[in-house]
Amino acid sequence: MLVEGAAEICERLAGVGEVRIITNGIEAVQAKRLEIIVGDRLEADILGANQFGIESCWFNPLRAENWSSAVPTIQVARLSEIAVRLAGG
Repeated sequence: MLVEGAAEICERLAGVGEVRIITNGIEAVQAKRLEIIVGDRLEADILGANQFGIESCWFNPLRAENWSSAVPTIQVARLSEIAVRLAGG
């Protein structure tokens, strides 16, 4: 399922830097050189980023409370917010 705005934000961010899409792959194929992981699952995406020392962005469209031990670097409710937040806005 493609989240609304996903293609557009990837195109926009491609103008700023290199964009890569990852899935829930095995550790051997995941690259630590990523600068930020964007994910919607705290205990998989964000906690994984925390464990590998990678910055993270929690995509939280429902504005849910974070009751986990995962600590996102930034949090957004809309994908369109990512570029603004990464630019320091």
